[in-house]
Amino acid sequence: MNCVNRFFTRLMTNVPAGHKFYRGKFERGAAEYVYIPTAQGHVLDGKFRYECNHKDGNYEHAEGEYEHDFKSGYWSMFCKHSDGRKELRTHFMCGVLSGDMIYASLNNTDDTAEDLALTVFDGEVSGHITGRFKDGHSFHGLCDDNGYPDGPWTLIKYDRRKIVSTITENWSHGIFQNAYHEDAEGHRTPTEVSLRELINAKLMNEVSQLLGYVSRGTKDDILHIRRR
Repeated sequence: MNCVNRFFTRLMTNVPAGHKFYRGKFERGAAEYVYIPTAQGHVLDGKFRYECNHKDGNYEHAEGEYEHDFKSGYWSMFCKHSDGRKELRTHFMCGVLSGDMIYASLNNTDDTAEDLALTVFDGEVSGHITGRFKDGHSFHGLCDDNGYPDGPWTLIKYDRRKIVSTITENWSHGIFQNAYHEDAEGHRTPTEVSLRELINAKLMNEVSQLLGYVSRGTKDDILHIRRR
């Protein structure tokens, strides 16, 4: 079904003075939003909703708010495809990622799930990073106030809810120190596995894909964890 012909529920019954309401084509799909009319075109300012139905059955949805043409406040992005679904909940300030972010993915084929929770401050990851990969392995890391990895980063591997091994990376304000694998008996061996790189791959591929559903009003939709 063409997105333009899809029924939308009107987001606002009362449009603020000086604003207008739009419903129709937008980027690859269709949207409804409140805007300020200017000689140069629409300046988005208020509630916004976007959706797109692809011919292959995939569905995209994004909803949030604009402030003077920049994404602001809470936003949610969602997609449904033949293999499963993905969801992202995040926050913006003047078009820049800033606030709590939660990403989740579910694969219908094998019922595997993964998630990621972190905080972004002015476009940089800051504080604790937690989550799990599709194989059920959990991870935890920490970034300092400048967005650099700091302290121990751990990947815990399970078998039937029992910890079988742990991979630990040690960082000092963005400078890599060492990494080792520790089995259930406490034996340690050096390793080159990079948990930071695994999380970055998820951020720069899956998360950025959802962020890119609506590109307008975003100053930078590529999020990654830096190192020195």
